[in-house]
Amino acid sequence: MKRPLTPWIVSILLAGCALGGNMTPSAPTDTAVPSAAHTAPPLPDRAAVLLPQTDSCGRGRCYTLEVVCAGLPARTAQVRHIQALEPRGTIFFTTGSEGNLFYAEMGGIALETVKTVTQAGFETFEIAWQGRDGWMAGAEGAGYTNALCGYAAVVRFVLENLAAQSEYVLAQGNSGGGMQIAYGLAVYGLEDVLDVAILSGGPPVSRLDVACFGTDDEALKPAVWPPTVQGLERTDWLMGWQGNGDYCSSHAAPQEIIAQAQADSLVPPDGARRDYGYPNTRVYFVNSEADKTAADEQGRLYFIAILSEKFWLEISGREHEISMTEDGAALIRQILLGQR
Repeated sequence: MKRPLTPWIVSILLAGCALGGNMTPSAPTDTAVPSAAHTAPPLPDRAAVLLPQTDSCGRGRCYTLEVVCAGLPARTAQVRHIQALEPRGTIFFTTGSEGNLFYAEMGGIALETVKTVTQAGFETFEIAWQGRDGWMAGAEGAGYTNALCGYAAVVRFVLENLAAQSEYVLAQGNSGGGMQIAYGLAVYGLEDVLDVAILSGGPPVSRLDVACFGTDDEALKPAVWPPTVQGLERTDWLMGWQGNGDYCSSHAAPQEIIAQAQADSLVPPDGARRDYGYPNTRVYFVNSEADKTAADEQGRLYFIAILSEKFWLEISGREHEISMTEDGAALIRQILLGQR
């Protein structure tokens, strides 16, 4: 699966500059969080199973998977597969919020990204969680860490059962889509199968306590969610606080609730129960220079925590849906196409 590092990094850097992007190959001056021993709860052997509903859907073939993990009720995900005759690699696409749309259905720019990589010889798998609540279905009160087990289960099933090759694997997701990938790396061991991860528009929950409740730390204040962010209510629901304090929406909580939010964060203050060393996976962050949702500053905290190869790219503006902007999508395509 894994490849040695190659000089393509230089060409990506130059291309990013041509687009007005800024690539930073090392962390900002903040202190990196120590990596904890990887104590992720193992996924069950059959965390994802194929259901009989398999048919064509648009440009590809759709498979329906049932996912059971972390003690949660069964959830379903549709996976749209576009084949390649002799694939150069396998790319997973997932979307933000509840993750219940196929990537190419987000708009013309995202559709063009999928077309570009398939025409270049990559096979693609677009993951769309079913139902209004998507990947959060049945996860009220379970927290982010448990609810996000499903993405890793789907990726592993696809690579073992549906993909034509698993030697070179990439993943891209914006906002909540990138969050699925990030928890897959930090908690569920996806560094074993991913060669490249491209996280855009965040990920937005690196420090859940800061996002919801604010902070006295001046360095972290830019990572506080503004009151218009939909993640406030989603977090209350996922954490079991909706109608039971509504702590995230009200931006205030007792210390035990703050501690609960810290423990469920992608980057807990003590780094416990998280893995930040991915020696075989290159992790790219693509954000706007001043995301209106503060997802860029949340994403920067995860960037700082990662102890292996990582890259920070920015586009101008305040956009959050990076993968649906011309500049953001162009950078994402360059990374996807420039790996070999």
